[in-house]
Amino acid sequence: MPRREIVVLISRALACIQLMSALLDATYLPDRILAFLHYANLPEPISDSQHFFKMQDELGVLTLVLRIGILLTAFLIFWNCGPWIERTLFPPRIGTESRTDPSAD
Repeated sequence: MPRREIVVLISRALACIQLMSALLDATYLPDRILAFLHYANLPEPISDSQHFFKMQDELGVLTLVLRIGILLTAFLIFWNCGPWIERTLFPPRIGTESRTDPSAD
């Protein structure tokens, strides 16, 4: 199998892992959104603990959306398999002379 095909295969496998991780994280999104909406829709004035949970849930939703976005971006990068991914996964070997006698050391 040529080197280019191996790189594409490994890159697509890594892309599938990133996509599955993004889809798995997306399953947590409804729970986080509903928890945030629960505290966001409370009548004023709210207690300090309710304000804390509202801010915590808001931060949780934002970080989860950011994480899903990063994973989907990584998926697109690995799926398209640019030349720099080939250099990253399989750097060129320096001094790849083939020796006929391995006991020459």
